[in-house]
Amino acid sequence: MAVNIEKYQEVGYLQNTHGLKGEMRIKISVEFQEDMLLSEKIFFELNGQMIPYFIDELRSPGNWIIKLEDIDTPEQARYLQGKAVHLERADILLDEERTIIIEKNPFAHLVGYNTFDGDTSIGEVLEIREMPGQTIAVLNREGKEVFIPLVKPFIVEIKDDAKTLHLNLPEGILDL
Repeated sequence: MAVNIEKYQEVGYLQNTHGLKGEMRIKISVEFQEDMLLSEKIFFELNGQMIPYFIDELRSPGNWIIKLEDIDTPEQARYLQGKAVHLERADILLDEERTIIIEKNPFAHLVGYNTFDGDTSIGEVLEIREMPGQTIAVLNREGKEVFIPLVKPFIVEIKDDAKTLHLNLPEGILDL
């Protein structure tokens, strides 16, 4: 029987196991974090069906850890590792129902900005990616994607009015 996927919203995925009691790290899209906090169950697509798992515990916003009913060992948790997490669309809050304001990535607005290393234009920001431990700007540099870590030592100035990002990059980083 085919899954009626329109009834469900993907909100994140299970990353890996955590500890010895079947807990797992979970990556939740920013816009669905409040929905997750209010949910009693999540769904996984397994063998062509959406299977509900009830939430025992969900903690540590920002570095989310989830414990599901009947998942009590790391071995059981590994079965779900990497799987997409879904909520029923009927349980997703409307924008006007939201009470928690969740900060998005502070660099998200840089998409489309022209980027400079010193006085030299090095490309346009195509995308901002959140990676473990840092945020990466993906630049279009002469038709190629270049990845630049957005860390304090590299950032000289962000000019929102001019839509420019000024960096001081270590020599050779653009060649990686």
